[in-house]
Amino acid sequence: MEESVFYIGKGNPEDKHSQESFGTVASIHTSKVFQSFRQGDCNRYASKISGIGNGEKLFVASETKALINVYVWGKESVDQRMPIPEPLSCLDVVHLPVSESESKGIPNYRVPWLLAGGSKSGKVYVWELLTGNLIFVKDVHYQAINVLKFSPCGNFLVSGGDDSRCIIYKTEDLVSGREDVKPWHIINDHTLTVTDLTISEGLINDVKVYTTSKDSTLRVYNILKKELLTTFVLPASIDAITKDPVGRYLYVGLNNGTIRSIPMFKINNSVLEAVGGIGKIITVANDPELRETFSFHSNKITQLQISMDGTKLISGDDQGFIYVSDVISKQIIKDFKINSGVSCLQVLTFPTDVFSDSLINDKKTRLIPPFKRVLNDKSQLEHDIYFEIPSNTQQESSFEHWINEKAQEELDFKTSESVGNDKVKISNAYNELKSKYDELLNDHKQLLNQ
Repeated sequence: MEESVFYIGKGNPEDKHSQESFGTVASIHTSKVFQSFRQGDCNRYASKISGIGNGEKLFVASETKALINVYVWGKESVDQRMPIPEPLSCLDVVHLPVSESESKGIPNYRVPWLLAGGSKSGKVYVWELLTGNLIFVKDVHYQAINVLKFSPCGNFLVSGGDDSRCIIYKTEDLVSGREDVKPWHIINDHTLTVTDLTISEGLINDVKVYTTSKDSTLRVYNILKKELLTTFVLPASIDAITKDPVGRYLYVGLNNGTIRSIPMFKINNSVLEAVGGIGKIITVANDPELRETFSFHSNKITQLQISMDGTKLISGDDQGFIYVSDVISKQIIKDFKINSGVSCLQVLTFPTDVFSDSLINDKKTRLIPPFKRVLNDKSQLEHDIYFEIPSNTQQESSFEHWINEKAQEELDFKTSESVGNDKVKISNAYNELKSKYDELLNDHKQLLNQ
């Protein structure tokens, strides 16, 4: 697997002589640049790339115009310009939930299912990308929307705005076509602007949303239970947040340029227990020795992301500096620089052979239907969609056939002469490991007896 970062700058639309900003997909581990997109300037969280490879798309909301620019992978310039009712301040896309068995045979080229956008007027728009239909629009916030994200499972849409509220909708309600759609939950605990949020992965009954605000608090909620679990009070205003892939740490970017790591577990009497819960309020103390602080930025943090294995933190600030740092040593291992503040960061993983397929040359297969600017008044069951139908897949073998295959593989392994030496090496290594374990266990028992 290859791991890369996608980043775009905010640009300066008021300065006609400012240098053009590019959206870029570059490797985290090497100096390789996979793709650039011209004229990609946008507001914070106003862009989203669906993936890496042929047929994947990048959606960018214009800063000053009521347009969404659509790029296709492999082409630097804008592929489509979509007029919309008003300029969007943030957007996000979600793919159609598909099980592993259903996804077999679906080609790499596919269009995401929904695009949601939030505006400065407080409205949330949701388009179905396969038809271009506007299926939901509503005044959700009283003031501008700063961040809007779908949950990784695709079941929820969460928005945060200047009115200090977070609004949670269920995706199935947004696509239902009903006029009386109400939020699943409204969060009113913050006292100042909501600056960022992130949503955990996992089972739907344990999905959590982490919200940050200028009131210097980070709050953790269980979405399904609609309850506040923990409130963290930081020493400064919080502007960005990301979380460890398995929930071990939270990382928050403060407006003074530092990044604080917050452990979500602690050791208590040799027992590992979770931090917070049941509405606890935890004050995060100052860290003068910088044991839990990343201090290489000198400007306001605008974006935070983390690598797939949780070992590298990617951070961007409002002066265009992007750093990839090691979470243990807190040292910079790679850096990027753009000519304006970092507005979007996104970590992407993909197989190394993703570029081996030939490019899709048919222009029609790449086009998205124009976005409607009025709400679709038809039933969601009464409209046509345009989608590439997967080829027929080979019928799955029975469980009994699978058992017979594994039995034959085991027999071939046991009778193979080439693995004889390897089996001896494995056996010796196992015996050595077991003797070491017994030795450590005896030492532990002696310490307990003392």
